[in-house]
Amino acid sequence: MKQIEFEKSIYDPQGNPLDYPGDIISNPLFISDGRYQQIKHSDDFCSFYTSEGSDIRQILQQKNVPAIPERIAQVAFGANRNLENIAWKLREYKRTDNRISQDFIALPAYINHADVVACNIGYWGYVYSGLLTTHEHAGIRQYLLGTKCPVVVLLLDKMQLAAIHHSEGVVIPGQTQPGVSCGISDIQVHLHDSVTCIAQAYSLSLPFLSLDGEYPIAFETVKTENRGDYPSMSQAEMFYHINRCIHAEQDIDGKLPIADTLRCANLLLLQRGVCSTREMEQHPLYAEVRTALLEHYTLKDGDGIIRNGLSDIYPVRSAEDNWKPSPLYNPIAK
Repeated sequence: MKQIEFEKSIYDPQGNPLDYPGDIISNPLFISDGRYQQIKHSDDFCSFYTSEGSDIRQILQQKNVPAIPERIAQVAFGANRNLENIAWKLREYKRTDNRISQDFIALPAYINHADVVACNIGYWGYVYSGLLTTHEHAGIRQYLLGTKCPVVVLLLDKMQLAAIHHSEGVVIPGQTQPGVSCGISDIQVHLHDSVTCIAQAYSLSLPFLSLDGEYPIAFETVKTENRGDYPSMSQAEMFYHINRCIHAEQDIDGKLPIADTLRCANLLLLQRGVCSTREMEQHPLYAEVRTALLEHYTLKDGDGIIRNGLSDIYPVRSAEDNWKPSPLYNPIAK
């Protein structure tokens, strides 16, 4: 097995937040205690094997961690689609709760009629994404029809799922909603052209970003196939365009407006622990930019409605249902 290079994570002090969302996992992987290896799968995606022929089911059993059918299928389309990022998160959560395992499986997949597009600025100093979707009968976002968006399906156990929920701001019933929060929808994902599964996907509580109000901004590093005639940008280009719109900072040679300031502030917060990064909400520049984008630069669909996350395309769970460990991984061959 190969060692994971945690320092490449966008969350690590040595990492670069502008690498968001990071390189996508392109081969099925088994990740275990800071190491990973490529694995093979059966035609029905129910069984997995190492290159030497060892059955992953037996390895999980020997480690006394949940079996594959007991794991929850979760779509990763943003930072979590990257090996270093998702492994970094689970390592950090294990440091606070040693019961959290670092053993899981990651599978390349895709979603039809979808793309990964910009939403707003994150605590770490990057523009974060949302999953923008439609379907043949939705009547909106016709520019997405025919797209094939690459994602990753993570097979997580219950405690890993809860840890990732916390990292993404999934609302806990009875508690105050965090500034950046997510709901959850269950959607169909393709593991192969002939094999699908139902997996949970995060549905952001904020609108999507649009500089003209009509079209989203896709991520240049997300290689969605058959992308329509809407802009695709790098992180740096997004920040330059945002700053030209809202004039949050003066342009200074050698400095990326907004992003560099937020990154420096976040590095100071990180010295007190990962959870301290949520204090970025109180940073005046972060608050100014986030509010301006929410109030003036949101995507309005063709019917004139500004929508959040997966609403009106896929049913969004209740706050109570968000924390249910479902759907369990159950691939279906056509």
